[in-house]
Amino acid sequence: PAPETLDPELLTILTSESTISLQKVTSLTALFICILILNVLKGGGYYSPLGIHCGSPGWWFSNLLMFLLITLFMSNVRTTLIKKYHTKQRLNFKYVTGDIQWSERNTVVYPLICTVAGGGAGMFGGG
Repeated sequence: PAPETLDPELLTILTSESTISLQKVTSLTALFICILILNVLKGGGYYSPLGIHCGSPGWWFSNLLMFLLITLFMSNVRTTLIKKYHTKQRLNFKYVTGDIQWSERNTVVYPLICTVAGGGAGMFGGG
């Protein structure tokens, strides 16, 4: 259909999905930098700028903080994806073959599959 015959909300979705979102890239980059900084401050097996040793309260705190940041980020992304999914359903959005429909179920199942695959790859030297 011609753009002038489309629902304005659907046109907004189509327009926004036709380009890479700078806001999404920036937020993902910010999360990466935060995790990187926390890992550098925590240190490796030999040296930590903050004097954190494996198993110490500082070590546990930094790991918990990283887990919390990632969980909050993932929760925000999941909420956004589900909201957009329901908007698309309401507007009868036509998905292209191969597109993922980010429903409540799929926002849990697909990341879990990827997590298991990543863990397996790491255990067998692929990651």
